[in-house]
Amino acid sequence: MRKILLSFIVLTLGMFDSYSQSCIPTTINGSTITLACGQACAPFTYQVPHLKSTSDYAVTTTPYAAYPNTGGTAIPSIYIDDKYSQLIPMAFPFCFYGQTYTDIIAGSNSLVTFETICANASNAYTLTVGGAPQPLPYAGGGGPTGIATTYYPRTAIMAAYQDIDPSATPLPTRRIEYNVFGTAPCRKFVISFVDVRMFGSSCSNLIHTSQIVLYESTGLIDVFLLNKPLCTSWPSGAGAGLAILGIQDETRTKFAAAPGKNCTQWSEANTGYRFTPNGGTSNFVSAQLFTLAGVFIANADTATTTAGILDITFPAICPPPGAPTTQYVIRTTFNSCTGTPLTSSDTITANRVTTLPANINTTATTCGVSTGSITVTPTAGTAPYTYTLNGGAPQTAPGAYTFNNLAAGTYTIVATDFTGCTNTFTATVTTTTSIPGNISSTGTSCPLSTDGTITVTPT
Repeated sequence: MRKILLSFIVLTLGMFDSYSQSCIPTTINGSTITLACGQACAPFTYQVPHLKSTSDYAVTTTPYAAYPNTGGTAIPSIYIDDKYSQLIPMAFPFCFYGQTYTDIIAGSNSLVTFETICANASNAYTLTVGGAPQPLPYAGGGGPTGIATTYYPRTAIMAAYQDIDPSATPLPTRRIEYNVFGTAPCRKFVISFVDVRMFGSSCSNLIHTSQIVLYESTGLIDVFLLNKPLCTSWPSGAGAGLAILGIQDETRTKFAAAPGKNCTQWSEANTGYRFTPNGGTSNFVSAQLFTLAGVFIANADTATTTAGILDITFPAICPPPGAPTTQYVIRTTFNSCTGTPLTSSDTITANRVTTLPANINTTATTCGVSTGSITVTPTAGTAPYTYTLNGGAPQTAPGAYTFNNLAAGTYTIVATDFTGCTNTFTATVTTTTSIPGNISSTGTSCPLSTDGTITVTPT
């Protein structure tokens, strides 16, 4: 028979100021774009979560970027196998499936819920019904009445919901905690399950670490899996190794789950998943480009090629001609899930390449005669091009240009395109010490005659 072992849940509340306070994770602040020599304008595209109403969600992968999971203030509570915590104040209202919640409950099997009847109740370890795996959504069960009675809470967020045991010979680093990061209205409520053993003697060497991040104002949910192990020997029968990465609503009829991870056997490490509100109404307002002085330049174009992600493009960012570096501000605005506008202001830099690339080819002189040449061939830039040799008169051409009749020596060439891109090159014309010529001959009239000739004609 499975035993319930008493322990405690460590809950901490802290601040970590190094994370960005932008409510909209644009991740473009400090980005640069480079314009080639002669390129007047360049496009700039970035992606953000396409925040919509919370009546539905889209699941996408995201890089592993877990928040710190140490520190904070402990709350005397229960660290018991298969147990839900007491109600935990969240510090801010969180939007989830059309409702707003201010308290949350953590389950020891790596999930959270807003369903208040789960407080201090049993967090069942079973994920089967009738001897078969039970994926989301599931509205059965009479409530959190026992550890072996399958019950998926209303308003559940399952961060690899599987049978882990915080009470089993805990590691010194074992923790289940929460933190609050950032400042209003862009705070993140973070629940971490750290170094928790899998249940059972045959799997207790497997260690589970996961994290749930709830975003104020946007309703975004991130799940980070540092290590999600697979125990194929427990629970017994059809439930062996099952785990769920997904969410379900108050009615337990709507859900979203990561592909291939809805009550199946799986394992992975160092991965992230994002649940983005994806209801019928978009909360996007605008994306605008400004100078650093605040002068409006352009509105962006938008498109959605992947559910849950909004592609934002400025087709043409055109720095002033001749300016090597120009900075701009991009303001991305969404309405929050409660209707308040949220704006992210990011600075990007446009760098213009002002050096004109070109290839230099030379031909040598002949015996001191000024027959050498230098050919300059630009590989970028805008025609027409202007060339000077040793500071002489400028020569203009639509493309490559050749300086002819040059004596042996070293020359300085300056090439400039129509937009002002320029470059200085040094080329050396060498000389030859042999005299070129043609040779012809006539044979002798007889084998012993000496009337043959050889004629050498210098050229």
